[in-house]
Amino acid sequence: MTCPVLVSPGVRARCGSGGQVFVSKTVEDAESKVRRRLRDIDAALADLSINRLGYRTAHEAVMDQTAFGIYRNRLAILMLSIYHLRDDVRGLARAKGFDKNYVDSFSSKSKAVNLCIKAGDTYKHGVGGRDKNNTVMEYSVLIAHQQGSTPSPQDHLVNHVFLVVDESGEPHQSDLLAMEAIKDWLKFLSTEMAMDVSSWEAKWESRALAEGQSLYKGPIPPELLKLMKQTAASRNPA
Repeated sequence: MTCPVLVSPGVRARCGSGGQVFVSKTVEDAESKVRRRLRDIDAALADLSINRLGYRTAHEAVMDQTAFGIYRNRLAILMLSIYHLRDDVRGLARAKGFDKNYVDSFSSKSKAVNLCIKAGDTYKHGVGGRDKNNTVMEYSVLIAHQQGSTPSPQDHLVNHVFLVVDESGEPHQSDLLAMEAIKDWLKFLSTEMAMDVSSWEAKWESRALAEGQSLYKGPIPPELLKLMKQTAASRNPA
């Protein structure tokens, strides 16, 4: 069967049984879509800055009953953007003649990417609602700069960190997890999809911390860790 259509160079097409023509996006269009998603992710990460939330002290954040929900919603946008980046890269892979499973295999092997996708999926569909995901965003940590000899609710708030807790109850600092996921995506796009992301790599590399380091360091209370694991186990009944 011949499809009565002119196809531009660089565009792949196939005919349906009824003579319909299905034309894939060009590689250029697919790459543009990936870049738009990267910009969305960059904006979503910036939106997690404590300065964007407007709280000056730990007391202000604790007293605002919407603070937890506001931050969680912003984090969800970041995780869902990383989740949907996989769809964009699948489209790029198809435009370049790869199977989408090639992309899925990578996103499953990257721990950071996989956790971000699961967190976004659990937020969107609920615990166990799709693919039996159980990676939640249900805990946050306020970090304040202690002004006196003892901590005070009036101490200056320097960050509000959300924790992504995986199915085993292990917590992960959400902003660092997202940055690690983006680094993995950029490497995949560069080495496997032959996409020029050098400007993005330079931008994200300048933000990266050395492996094992964080802007803040402090132990999570043992009882909170215990609660996380118990809650995770209750979401995964044997």
